[in-house]
Amino acid sequence: MLEFRNYRPGDEEGIVDLLSLVFKEKRGLDWWRWYYWDNPAGRGLIKLALDRGRIVGHRALVPYQIWNGSDYTIACQATDAATHPDYQGRGIFRRLTREILEEARERGWAFVFSFPNEKSLPINQGLGWIPVQKLRKWVKPLLGLPFTGKKKCPLKERYHLAADFDRLWELYGPGPYSGIKKDASYLRWRFQNTPQGRDYITLVLEKRGGVQAYSIVKIVENRGHLMEFMPGKEDPLILLRGVEDYLAQRGARFITMWTLPELPVPPWRLGYLPNPRQAGVLAFRPLKDNLPPSWRVTPGDADYS
Repeated sequence: MLEFRNYRPGDEEGIVDLLSLVFKEKRGLDWWRWYYWDNPAGRGLIKLALDRGRIVGHRALVPYQIWNGSDYTIACQATDAATHPDYQGRGIFRRLTREILEEARERGWAFVFSFPNEKSLPINQGLGWIPVQKLRKWVKPLLGLPFTGKKKCPLKERYHLAADFDRLWELYGPGPYSGIKKDASYLRWRFQNTPQGRDYITLVLEKRGGVQAYSIVKIVENRGHLMEFMPGKEDPLILLRGVEDYLAQRGARFITMWTLPELPVPPWRLGYLPNPRQAGVLAFRPLKDNLPPSWRVTPGDADYS
């Protein structure tokens, strides 16, 4: 007889063992504490299925502060839906999903967002998820860089994310798009306090002693990945060129990114090519509020999903 219940202290090792098995990558306790316990928006909500004390099913929601166009609310991302291979086909996923959605609604969370793949999207739709936005990954070769044009963007690495990042968010973050609140506390948690092996680089444009624009990237082998992009009042094309220049100097042969709403021209006009193997979907599951009419998605939102 399967037991269904919420997470309890002491379940961590069984959880990471299950997730490591299902997703075929090592998940450690340091990663679990960072992602589910240290989030500045609050601790994750976790539902489990157990067979005689052994964890065989897992469903989780991670909360975020969301700008909805006029105010902040709490919404959550659905992650790490996992069922042990020996227990598939018993309805574990559906039961855990129904129960966790009901508890999230009781907590007053506004909606769930996730990035389902082609296989899981129909299942999610059957549980109330609504696909709202197609996501496209773009790639550009960096051969022949760095740039030699007149307009240069002198970016430098920044390790201390302080109040000037809060000021930049307050001025330029809350705008026509809904999305995750990306103040200094969020950026430190998401990109600096990550477990060993997930290295991100914060590049800033500073003037008069303060950050005017920034981008966050990571380099894996010979590819540079653009994770966050905040041009502020600076020219976004010049900031993007600065990022490309930096990555080229670090030995990256390619840069990848999702479509950036700040760019005044489509990516293909800038030499980017669509990668059909890395397209996705943003989907919402309403809980109590109306869904946001538009959403600013960055690769950092779905880098771990």
